[in-house]
Amino acid sequence: MIGRRTFAYICACFVSTAVMACNELNLLDGFVTDGVAPAGAQCTQYLAESGAEGVVCQWDFPYRAPTAILLANRLRKQIHACRRINAVLVDTPVNHPDSYNLRRWITQEATYSLSTKDKSRSQSTFVFLRRQPRQR
Repeated sequence: MIGRRTFAYICACFVSTAVMACNELNLLDGFVTDGVAPAGAQCTQYLAESGAEGVVCQWDFPYRAPTAILLANRLRKQIHACRRINAVLVDTPVNHPDSYNLRRWITQEATYSLSTKDKSRSQSTFVFLRRQPRQR
Protein backbone atom coordinates (compact mmCIF):
# COMPACT_ATOMS: atom_id res chain seq x y z
CA MET A 1 0.00 0.00 0.00
CA ILE A 2 1.31 3.46 -0.86
CA GLY A 3 0.96 6.55 1.29
CA ARG A 4 -0.75 9.79 0.29
CA ARG A 5 2.54 11.58 -0.38
CA THR A 6 3.79 8.85 -2.68
CA PHE A 7 0.45 8.76 -4.49
CA ALA A 8 0.47 12.56 -4.91
CA TYR A 9 4.04 12.43 -6.24
CA ILE A 10 3.16 9.69 -8.73
CA CYS A 11 0.11 11.67 -9.91
CA ALA A 12 2.14 14.90 -10.20
CA CYS A 13 4.80 13.12 -12.28
CA PHE A 14 2.17 11.59 -14.54
CA VAL A 15 0.47 14.96 -15.15
CA SER A 16 3.83 16.67 -15.69
CA THR A 17 4.90 14.03 -18.23
CA ALA A 18 1.55 14.23 -20.04
CA VAL A 19 1.80 18.03 -20.31
CA MET A 20 5.38 17.82 -21.61
CA ALA A 21 4.38 15.12 -24.10
CA CYS A 22 1.74 17.45 -25.59
CA ASN A 23 4.00 20.51 -25.58
CA GLU A 24 4.08 21.31 -29.32
CA LEU A 25 0.31 20.90 -29.67
CA ASN A 26 -0.38 23.03 -26.60
CA LEU A 27 1.87 25.79 -27.96
CA LEU A 28 0.16 25.56 -31.35
CA ASP A 29 -3.27 25.80 -29.71
CA GLY A 30 -2.22 28.85 -27.70
CA PHE A 31 -0.28 30.68 -30.43
CA VAL A 32 -3.21 32.96 -31.38
CA THR A 33 -3.45 34.33 -27.84
CA ASP A 34 0.15 34.27 -26.59
CA GLY A 35 2.36 34.17 -29.71
CA VAL A 36 4.71 31.46 -28.36
CA ALA A 37 5.79 28.98 -31.06
CA PRO A 38 7.03 25.41 -30.58
CA ALA A 39 10.83 25.09 -30.49
CA GLY A 40 12.44 25.58 -33.90
CA ALA A 41 9.17 26.47 -35.65
CA GLN A 42 8.11 29.57 -37.50
CA CYS A 43 4.39 30.07 -36.90
CA THR A 44 1.89 32.44 -38.44
CA GLN A 45 -1.79 33.11 -37.98
CA TYR A 46 -4.24 33.08 -40.85
CA LEU A 47 -7.90 33.87 -41.24
CA ALA A 48 -9.92 30.83 -42.29
CA GLU A 49 -12.95 31.10 -44.59
CA SER A 50 -15.13 30.65 -41.51
CA GLY A 51 -13.61 33.78 -39.99
CA ALA A 52 -11.78 31.80 -37.30
CA GLU A 53 -8.09 32.41 -36.72
CA GLY A 54 -5.97 29.40 -37.61
CA VAL A 55 -2.27 28.76 -37.03
CA VAL A 56 0.34 27.07 -39.19
CA CYS A 57 3.85 26.22 -37.98
CA GLN A 58 6.76 25.31 -40.23
CA TRP A 59 10.03 23.55 -39.45
CA ASP A 60 12.85 23.62 -42.06
CA PHE A 61 15.38 20.80 -42.51
CA PRO A 62 18.05 19.77 -45.01
CA TYR A 63 16.67 17.62 -47.84
CA ARG A 64 15.26 14.33 -46.53
CA ALA A 65 16.89 14.78 -43.14
CA PRO A 66 16.02 11.94 -40.73
CA THR A 67 15.26 14.56 -38.07
CA ALA A 68 12.35 15.81 -40.18
CA ILE A 69 10.77 12.35 -40.17
CA LEU A 70 11.42 12.01 -36.43
CA LEU A 71 9.67 15.33 -35.79
CA ALA A 72 6.70 14.41 -38.00
CA ASN A 73 6.37 11.07 -36.22
CA ARG A 74 6.55 12.73 -32.80
CA LEU A 75 3.87 15.28 -33.78
CA ARG A 76 1.64 12.50 -35.17
CA LYS A 77 1.97 10.58 -31.91
CA GLN A 78 1.17 13.74 -29.92
CA ILE A 79 -2.01 14.28 -31.88
CA HIS A 80 -3.15 10.73 -31.20
CA ALA A 81 -2.16 10.82 -27.52
CA CYS A 82 -3.23 14.35 -26.63
CA ARG A 83 -6.39 15.04 -28.62
CA ARG A 84 -9.69 13.20 -28.84
CA ILE A 85 -9.86 12.27 -32.53
CA ASN A 86 -13.21 12.01 -34.31
CA ALA A 87 -11.82 11.21 -37.78
CA VAL A 88 -8.52 10.76 -39.64
CA LEU A 89 -8.11 11.76 -43.28
CA VAL A 90 -5.17 10.74 -45.48
CA ASP A 91 -4.52 12.73 -48.65
CA THR A 92 -3.87 11.03 -51.99
CA PRO A 93 -0.18 10.79 -53.02
CA VAL A 94 1.27 13.38 -55.39
CA ASN A 95 2.87 12.13 -58.60
CA HIS A 96 6.02 14.20 -59.10
CA PRO A 97 9.71 13.95 -58.11
CA ASP A 98 9.25 15.83 -54.83
CA SER A 99 7.39 14.00 -52.09
CA TYR A 100 4.42 15.23 -50.12
CA ASN A 101 2.51 13.57 -47.31
CA LEU A 102 -0.59 15.03 -45.61
CA ARG A 103 -2.73 13.68 -42.80
CA ARG A 104 -5.61 15.43 -41.07
CA TRP A 105 -7.23 14.73 -37.72
CA ILE A 106 -10.64 16.13 -36.88
CA THR A 107 -11.45 16.84 -33.25
CA GLN A 108 -14.43 18.56 -31.72
CA GLU A 109 -12.49 21.84 -31.41
CA ALA A 110 -10.28 21.90 -34.51
CA THR A 111 -8.82 20.14 -37.52
CA TYR A 112 -5.10 19.39 -37.23
CA SER A 113 -3.10 18.90 -40.42
CA LEU A 114 0.43 17.51 -40.51
CA SER A 115 2.38 17.49 -43.74
CA THR A 116 5.92 16.79 -44.84
CA LYS A 117 7.29 18.14 -48.11
CA ASP A 118 10.58 17.35 -49.82
CA LYS A 119 11.78 20.01 -52.25
CA SER A 120 14.68 18.72 -54.33
CA ARG A 121 15.34 22.03 -56.09
CA SER A 122 15.97 23.87 -52.82
CA GLN A 123 17.40 20.73 -51.13
CA SER A 124 14.95 21.25 -48.27
CA THR A 125 12.42 19.26 -46.34
CA PHE A 126 9.59 21.00 -44.53
CA VAL A 127 7.25 19.85 -41.78
CA PHE A 128 4.00 21.80 -41.39
CA LEU A 129 1.55 21.55 -38.52
CA ARG A 130 -1.71 23.46 -38.88
CA ARG A 131 -4.63 24.00 -36.51
CA GLN A 132 -7.88 25.30 -37.94
CA PRO A 133 -10.74 25.82 -35.48
CA ARG A 134 -13.96 24.03 -36.34
CA GLN A 135 -17.05 26.01 -37.21
CA ARG A 136 -19.71 25.89 -34.52
